[in-house]
Amino acid sequence: GITSLDLTDGDIRDAGCQHLAQFIMEGGARLNALNLCNNTICDQGFRTLEGSLILHSSLTKLNIAVNPMTGDSARTLSNVLLSHQGMCDIDLSWTQLGDGALDLVPGIQTLTCLRSLDTTAVYFGPALIDFIDALKEITTLHRLSLGENWGGDAACSALAEYIHRCPELKVIPFVGFGSTLQTNMELSRSLRNLKDLFLVVIRDMDVDDGFLIETAKAVRDKSLKIMDMGGGLKGVGLGVEGNRAMLEICCNTSLTILNLQLMTLPDLESQKLLKQFRLSPSLTSVDLCGCQLGLLGAQNLAQCFSQVSSLTNLNLTRVDLGPSAMVKLEPVIKANVNLRELHLGRTNLGDEGTTALADALSESQKLKKLKLFSVNMQIDGLKTLAERMPTLTSLESLDLSSNAFGLIMITEWQFFRRYMANLTELRHVDVADTGCPSHMVIRVSQKLSAHLEITT
Repeated sequence: GITSLDLTDGDIRDAGCQHLAQFIMEGGARLNALNLCNNTICDQGFRTLEGSLILHSSLTKLNIAVNPMTGDSARTLSNVLLSHQGMCDIDLSWTQLGDGALDLVPGIQTLTCLRSLDTTAVYFGPALIDFIDALKEITTLHRLSLGENWGGDAACSALAEYIHRCPELKVIPFVGFGSTLQTNMELSRSLRNLKDLFLVVIRDMDVDDGFLIETAKAVRDKSLKIMDMGGGLKGVGLGVEGNRAMLEICCNTSLTILNLQLMTLPDLESQKLLKQFRLSPSLTSVDLCGCQLGLLGAQNLAQCFSQVSSLTNLNLTRVDLGPSAMVKLEPVIKANVNLRELHLGRTNLGDEGTTALADALSESQKLKKLKLFSVNMQIDGLKTLAERMPTLTSLESLDLSSNAFGLIMITEWQFFRRYMANLTELRHVDVADTGCPSHMVIRVSQKLSAHLEITT
């Protein structure tokens, strides 16, 4: 029999649920994982599925995210949960249930094996407090996602209390609670009670130096894998100690994914910190898009990366590196031979920085995507880059748009074609807003590959 059924984006509506129910009844006795994410199943559809799921399945994982549920749907689902005590993973995210989610409580409270519960953007309203309170007897959770529910201070305090009761939690995204700084501090302190912590997401929250200092203390001895503070931090501007705490978190030796989009280091003392800290050698993905590091911070960035050699994705888009910082980053990029994606758009590299990058890419045989839009590259920098192209044998996408190459003669395009001829995986090149005549680009690209798409 079937053990797992993934119908994500299946365009399933109420009418189609009759066929799905029949299918489960005929072969679903061993069905333990059902994914109905992003369909259009309403109350009638869930009622149709109820009997088959109760009598003819052994569900342990259920994903019904992004379906238009109501309180009636929630009551139906609660009956299903009551019949599956082994349920360990439930995803209700973006179902916009509102206070109807409280109708799920009778079923959820009986799940003594529950490990993961995602109710992101269910939009509980004031009911979020009651929902968190209803979870107090479930101490087996490893992942609890309550983000984008804007429950305010009362819900934030309730979550902090729950964390004290549930030391097994490892994943808690703090996103969109709408709580004040004082209550956020309470939440941060509660993290110390956890035995371990794999993921921390801090977005749309009021924070200050004290919050980040408390968070740094809480995660210091944890096996943190993912740190996501992308999108900038709200509240008062961080001082040196707050930035120091943030960088301390980023240097957790277990960290593999780091997102600090829009981070700001406004003063020289904070910019100097980048020279003192060393990011985790375990990092595979770093996103610093839009970070305002200042001139000194950009110069010190390379030292921060000095121990990192396992990156597959690096995003420095809109970080004002300039040529000199790129020269310092050359050994960092060269050391990360497993890079798949490198985003350097709007980094003001100029020809000097582009030349340093070209030298750094000499070992990047696994690179698939390279974005160099609007980096102030001119024809000399482009030629140097083209000369290094033969080593990028896995390259699929190259973005050179919005650079002032000027009028490139056909002889120069033939020069580029010679160096790009070995790039058999190349499928897309963007040279829009570079001054390159489109008819010339198309003529040369046709000689390279019939599969190559050029944006002009």
